[in-house]
Amino acid sequence: MRCIALLLLGSLVSCQLAVTPSDLANFFASSKGLSMTSSDAAKLAAQEAPKLTHCAITVSMLQALRDTMYVSTQHGLDLSVTQIRQFLLPVAYQQVEPANLASLFSTLYSTNGVDMQKSDAQSRAIELAELQVDASNLQSLFSALYATSGLDLPKKDAQQQALELAVAGANATQLKLAYQGFTRMGKSKQDALQAAIPEAVLAGFNGLARRHAQDTTPYTAAEFQTHFGGNWEPIWAKSPQEERVANDHHAYGIADFIKYYKDSWYWSEAKTATQKRLADDGKPYTMEEFQQYYTSTWQQKWLGAPVLPCAECSQTAQQQFITV
Repeated sequence: MRCIALLLLGSLVSCQLAVTPSDLANFFASSKGLSMTSSDAAKLAAQEAPKLTHCAITVSMLQALRDTMYVSTQHGLDLSVTQIRQFLLPVAYQQVEPANLASLFSTLYSTNGVDMQKSDAQSRAIELAELQVDASNLQSLFSALYATSGLDLPKKDAQQQALELAVAGANATQLKLAYQGFTRMGKSKQDALQAAIPEAVLAGFNGLARRHAQDTTPYTAAEFQTHFGGNWEPIWAKSPQEERVANDHHAYGIADFIKYYKDSWYWSEAKTATQKRLADDGKPYTMEEFQQYYTSTWQQKWLGAPVLPCAECSQTAQQQFITV
């Protein structure tokens, strides 16, 4: 009887999380959704409903993300419906939080921020959100690069460098200090910048951040530098970030952990999440299984694949439901 009850409860959990094709089609066809024709909406819904269910993405989550993309206030990207049709599902499959997306766009577009052209800010916000870039760190990096009291770079150079360094999780304070130190040693501005970048990346998140190398093992930036030598920085920037399981039983990168807990101690104590994603064959794989499936191209494939709840996240959610 106990086994049967557990199976029934497991089925109930799946049903509760399921995205039905009819609800999805209604959203796709709605003027508050994607404004698609009924036939196109039904076709897309039938195609995407199983995958969305697998990723635990609900219609309400799609609605929140769509609204953030659509609204023209400081809380949105002001995209057209045509653009939203292009971006909504790929962004949703990366489990992007609407608030993070809006914050990145605001930072990129604001004259008090990175001050990019609107179209560039829109596309870059989506790109950076999918890469788990922290908006406040992006702002700090641009300020350090552009301010006359910092590196005093031309605006376009400061914008480009800020984007690249934000993806790598560099520390703005260390970037500025290292740059000033190297210029005092007699280096040119360009040479001082190039010398300061590795130090800024090494100092990111107090050196606690880790990324998964080709062998899928997570390593710190210092360990990447030791292993890969002079070419370590671009390899680090393109490698998947480690995530850890928080008290809410969800997996987060280090930026979100520290933003929430205000203390890196919680990150150090948390368990590394067993991340999972959907491969091209529609099956869920862990990072190690992705590597076995795709071999040398697994990292590139991984970064573009739909994100699933981590193994520990799924297990805990089911256990909690059964306990209740």
